Amino acid sequence: MTATQARPVPTAAPAPARPAPWWRTAGPAMAVGLVSALWGLGRMQLWLDEAYSLGAVHQLPRSLRETSGTMATYYLLLSAWTSVSESVVWMRSLSVALAVGSLLLTARLAERLVGERRARLVTVLTALSFLWLVYAREARSYGLVLVLSGASWLVFERAVAGDGPGPPRRWWALHTVLAVLLPLTHGLSTLQVLAQVALLAVVGADRATWLRLLRGVGGALGVTAVLLSGGANQVGDWVAPLSATQVGVAVNMLTSPFPIGALAMLVLAGAGVRRSIGIARSTPDRLARFHALLPIAWAVVPLLLLVALSVARPSLVPRYVLGSIPGIALLLIAGVDALAERRPSWRTPVVVGLVVLMAAGHLHTHRAADDAWSGATETVAEGAREGDEVLFGAVATRPVFEAAWRAVEDAPALPVVGSPRPLGRVLRFDDGTAEDRDRWLAARDLDRVWLVADVGRGEAPLLDLLLEDAPGRPASHVIAERWEAAPGGITVLLLERRQLDS
Repeated sequence: MTATQARPVPTAAPAPARPAPWWRTAGPAMAVGLVSALWGLGRMQLWLDEAYSLGAVHQLPRSLRETSGTMATYYLLLSAWTSVSESVVWMRSLSVALAVGSLLLTARLAERLVGERRARLVTVLTALSFLWLVYAREARSYGLVLVLSGASWLVFERAVAGDGPGPPRRWWALHTVLAVLLPLTHGLSTLQVLAQVALLAVVGADRATWLRLLRGVGGALGVTAVLLSGGANQVGDWVAPLSATQVGVAVNMLTSPFPIGALAMLVLAGAGVRRSIGIARSTPDRLARFHALLPIAWAVVPLLLLVALSVARPSLVPRYVLGSIPGIALLLIAGVDALAERRPSWRTPVVVGLVVLMAAGHLHTHRAADDAWSGATETVAEGAREGDEVLFGAVATRPVFEAAWRAVEDAPALPVVGSPRPLGRVLRFDDGTAEDRDRWLAARDLDRVWLVADVGRGEAPLLDLLLEDAPGRPASHVIAERWEAAPGGITVLLLERRQLDS
């Protein structure tokens, strides 16, 4: 007797008549996620994208308008959240709260699919995901994406299953609302809704179900089209063209930062895919097939769609499919079940090994390097004199430097070369800033200037205007001090006017 004959629908267990208390199913994972996410939350200053979040809060109407509504729901939520405090820890704690809260949604859906005991483990594995931790700690929209995508899949399953008295219209109405909110939180979150379409296409459904699903899909695509027409397609235009390396990085981020661990998890997830497909093929019940294939649609389809999109427009960034992490956890547990059907004694060692491997990914994340931006701001603050000015290698460097500058005690109000305002409030858009070449030429007239640049990102291409002789233009400055977070990384140079021979 084969495994699928022995257990026709083990991953499509009927929903319990009375769900377990939330704390029993989701509590362990929420505790693990909360402790890990809060550990050292304020150790590093805001990085560039997080500084943009703070700048957007300071210029909310303009940010919503000039970023074409990208991340609008998050910026609105963050604006209310930062009315209490704009500290690094408080800003990031919003994402922590959202990401931890999303585990409750994962637990509820997993419980309906695989039962309470396995759901508890699925939720723990979700919280132990390497990618989950990285973006649960970041002051960006990804924590909210986890909530909305998790809610969307839970509501989608409830609507298709048709639980409760009367037609499931309330679930479909809620699904439509969530589908519209997803692209307003992150444009590529629409891939989660498209994955639901793919699942229903494989399983099949009646006309009424299709019409209700397509209502939400139409709303999501409509919002996405509006965002794109307003210029949101320019967001993320820095992504490199599709390559095998990109795919490998995405797989690592979605599984484990360790190559051997990533391979082991891929094999286990592959076994889960095979088992789920086998179950779907062996049962005539449409709902059972739907439940069996849901983890595959959730985990795999958004990534495949993102890869396909990247053929036309480079977009393959692992965090863009962050909402698929619970689906991956479901596939891993399906893989554990597949192994246990052949070797029952392997279940506990495999589960323990998987938990240890994923926990090691969390520890790897917590081994962060020294905070480069704190070092840069402290270097400037300690050495600055009256009359000094700051020159940024690129305009984009200013917000992240200013975000860290807030932590400097008694920070001097230093002027910024080519800008009408001194160092101070973090802004998303800085009016009046001169073009790159004009800023560098203006620095030639200063006695002392602090150059702050991310050299690794090519932010000091015009340094020769100050330091190198050219026909009719002798070098104006010399390097008096140099500070580097790492070779070729964040760099601070104190440039002093060169004493020219008379």
